[in-house]
Amino acid sequence: MVAVVTLCAGALVSVLAITVAPESGAAARMLIVAAALCLCLPLVFLANAPFRARTVSVSLTYDAQAMTITVGAESRRFPLHDITDIVWRAGTEYSRIVINGRGIRCSLLAGIARPLPGLRSDVPTVSAELHRALEGAGLSVSGTKPGYRRYQR
Repeated sequence: MVAVVTLCAGALVSVLAITVAPESGAAARMLIVAAALCLCLPLVFLANAPFRARTVSVSLTYDAQAMTITVGAESRRFPLHDITDIVWRAGTEYSRIVINGRGIRCSLLAGIARPLPGLRSDVPTVSAELHRALEGAGLSVSGTKPGYRRYQR
């Protein structure tokens, strides 16, 4: 959404700059900067508003048998033996956890909206205890690089 708004508004402003000030490069640059501040920036904030409005606090807990994800007041428990695939992406603004399995499909995205006060804006790295619990349940790491782990059965 942000890319579409930025590209469309940028193209419109560029066309306006060319038609309004074709002989003066400085005037065209000033028009582009003014339009970016007065038009494009508010449009990007408006495009992000629906994501910010739906931001909720999420917590993930686990034990040797299951992972429990709590979204607001609702909790959902995922037995580790039912999970077939987990993608854990941490440390970026596109942090996410994707859990797949028998009757399970859960995707958690972090970093799109501003974090709630006192909370993180991303997903933490996989802890050593969770790593051991996942391996104990039969999942193994099939892909790993800084900030990224994929566990598969």
